[in-house]
This record gives sequence, C-alpha cells and structure tokens, in this order.
Amino acid sequence: MLEQYNITPAVKHFAVFGNPVKHSKSPQIHQLFAQQFDIPLRYEAIQVDSGCLEEAVREFAKLGGQGLNITVPYKEEAFQIAVHLTERARVCQSVNTLSFDEELQIYGDTTDGQGLINDLVINNDVELKDTSVLVMGAGGTVRAILQPLLQQKPEVLTIVNRTVSRAQ
Repeated sequence: MLEQYNITPAVKHFAVFGNPVKHSKSPQIHQLFAQQFDIPLRYEAIQVDSGCLEEAVREFAKLGGQGLNITVPYKEEAFQIAVHLTERARVCQSVNTLSFDEELQIYGDTTDGQGLINDLVINNDVELKDTSVLVMGAGGTVRAILQPLLQQKPEVLTIVNRTVSRAQ
C-alpha cells in the first residue's frame, strides 16, 4: 500500500492521511516549519482508500514513520484504532493526530479544538465570552472543538448541519 513511500532513518517522516487529501496544505506548512528550525523532515499527503486506514497506519508505523495527521473522512475511525487516547480525544471520540511508541502501539489525540482557540483568542484577539457562536457542520472536527469553545463561555453556541440527526 505504501510501497512508494521511501522511509530513511536520517529524516523524520510524517504524513497526513485522508480521502481526498491532494488539496491538503499540511505538507507545505510542515516543511516550511521544519526548514525554519533546521529539522530534517519529510511530510507527505497520502490518500488512503476507504476500509484501509488501520492497515495503512500500521504499515506507516512499521516502515518507520513517526506520526500522522488524520483528515476527512477518517477522524472517527482513527479514534477506534488508537490504543492510547488523550482525555480530549476520549471526550470528542475523534482523533486527528497519531503517533507510535517503540512497540508500534498507536497513540491518538485531537488538536483541532485547541488549535481553533489558539487562532481565535491568542492569534486574533477574539473574545468569545458572552458572545454568540455559530458552528457549521457536525462531524468529527466539530466534536473536537465543542469542549474548548464551551470553556470560553459563549452566551450561545448554535450548531447547524445538513442533517438534523447528526447535528443533535
């Protein structure tokens, strides 16, 4: 499955898995960050076919990959295959970051919520307390951002989605 992915010990290897994933800016962002700090790093966007996520994750780890970002539509499935989960991943039952230990056990975390709060509150000086917040969508990412958003104490938080059952 990942035959074309040539992992070498001299360089740290990371990737984003999704389907589709070609549009992802993660490789460029991570490569630029690594260059700024002189970190030898290879980061790729790898499309994983439906039904193949666990196999692809295990193969990536076995080949020596150090970590993965997970994007649509696999965040909930990644939660299921992680052996060790952070509390915030457990709360939202969604994972966007996987890493591995020496025994290739899978660790899962979700960073979407904290990333959103950092961008809004710290980077853009947005005050969320006593405001109205509208969230569009009800997938794994939304579940990951709800707790951090609610911790900011908005007066109203509204979730809209194409399907009512999913929003509920």
